[in-house]
This record gives sequence, structure tokens and C-alpha cells, in this order.
Amino acid sequence: MSIEFFENKSNEYVLFSGTSFEKEQGVFRHLNDLFFILHLLYYKNIEPENITLVIDIDALDYLDKKTLDKKVMLVDSTEYTYSDIIRQLAKNIIDVSEFELTYKRNESKNLFFFSSGHGNIHGLSIGKNKTYLSPDYFEKNYIKGKVTFLYLSQCIAGAFHHLDTRKDICVLGASEYQTSVSIPIKKLQMQMMRDHNKIVELFAFYDNIPINPFIFSFFINIILTKNFRREQKNLLNLYKYINSSTIELIKNDRMKMFINVEKIENDILKVEIPYKNIQQPFLLNKILATKIIIEK
Repeated sequence: MSIEFFENKSNEYVLFSGTSFEKEQGVFRHLNDLFFILHLLYYKNIEPENITLVIDIDALDYLDKKTLDKKVMLVDSTEYTYSDIIRQLAKNIIDVSEFELTYKRNESKNLFFFSSGHGNIHGLSIGKNKTYLSPDYFEKNYIKGKVTFLYLSQCIAGAFHHLDTRKDICVLGASEYQTSVSIPIKKLQMQMMRDHNKIVELFAFYDNIPINPFIFSFFINIILTKNFRREQKNLLNLYKYINSSTIELIKNDRMKMFINVEKIENDILKVEIPYKNIQQPFLLNKILATKIIIEK
């Protein structure tokens, strides 16, 4: 299956964050991660009816206050607040505390499951009820002949290494077992974008919000650029390309131009940090083992 996976009409999409409003740090950063992907799906003409957003509803209700009722023009020629855009682009919105009780996987479709949030070796944290969405959940919801594609941005991606690839479960991650990567963005300067400041202004909820650089690289390379020029544009090659480009982005001195750190010698700029945080051998094997994912 090629990168046109995002345009396949036989897919359903779940965007998940268990981060709890008022109880945990990072709720709006994690919601912003989901917002990037939500707009990616919009760009790829995915119907809102095929998208399920799973979050702490209290955070969504508070989002416009957090962003000072900021309005942006992202879906048509009209300006909307971020919460209005989210509600337009995801017709199915479930409070995270009710997810396992109310969500039923569509047996006729592949599942694209994207998550951003907290957790540990037990799985994806659900802050509201202090539980976890276990990796076992995905094996229990396995459907023969259909693919489960997990895109995990938080610090517990390693908890999902053991998933049975014989059940066509593919895992992509941007972090190690107990660590994660995020950078506070002050200003994006990318040569491939003529109006780069406006891009950040539109997609970032507020100034200098921390963003997962792997996710943003994924977003940029699929939507905004034609940098990925391999003839076989399968998921394995795409992952390797984005992995490599993100490492270069983080270690390059040009990061100094668009990240805000109190001390420029902070560890986030050291070469060894990205190599530890962005998984390669485990997940390359995981992608490769799920053969259906890397077909032309």
C-alpha cells in the first residue's frame, strides 16, 4: 500500500489524545498535533464522517478562550475559530473517557489511528479516569484482511513494539520507551515555503507552542512539498526519509533561527538526542513485517 493510503476511501481515521484538561500538562500541544493531521486529512479530501476525534471535550470547549478567539482561514474563504474548524473537519467527536465503551471499529475499513499524549509502558494514558489504552486493545480489535496503522507521537511508543504483525498492525513512532521529542517553535524558516511565517501563524494555536518536529516534518512532506522523490513512494521509504530529515532538522545549527530556548547549548540541539528519540530499527522491522503496508 503506497502513501496514497491517506486518500483511500476504504479507511477510517481515529485521532486520539488522552491528555486531560486541567489535570495534565500539554493538553493544547497534543490537540495541536491532532489539528495538523486533521487538516492533512482535509487536504486529502477525507470526508469528515470518516474521522473520529477522541479528546477531552473540556479542552475543546476551552480552546477558543485559550487562543483568545483567534480566527484563521483554513477550510474556505471564511475565517473560523480553531474549535469551529475542528468541529467541521471531524464530525464524530468522542470524549476520551468514553472511547472504549462507545467506539466500534468499522469492519469493512482499514484503521488509521493517530495519537498524541502522555503514557507509559502500559499504553496510552487516559487522564480523565486514570486508565490506559493498552496495546492489547488493537490486537483485540484486529479484523482479518484489514490493516491497523498506528502513528504514535508520545513517549510510550516503545510499549507497542510487541504487537503481532501477523495481524497486519503497522506501528510508526517518533519516540523511545520513556522519552519524547518536542520543540517550542518561535518561527519556522523553510526554504520550500514562500510564506513560512503565515504557515506557523495559521496552524499553531498560540505563539511558540511546543510541536513534535517529526509530526510537523511528516505534515510538511506530505502536504506542502514535493521533496520526497523516490519512485517507490511506499510507507517504509517515506518513514525513513522523514526520520532522516527530522534528525537533520533538529541537529542543524539553523534550528537556532526558529526555536526558542533559554540556553542555546540546551541538549535538544545535540546530535545524539534525536538518534535516541526517533526510533529506527524496531519500527523499520515493524513496518517491514506488515507486508501489506509496503506494497507499491
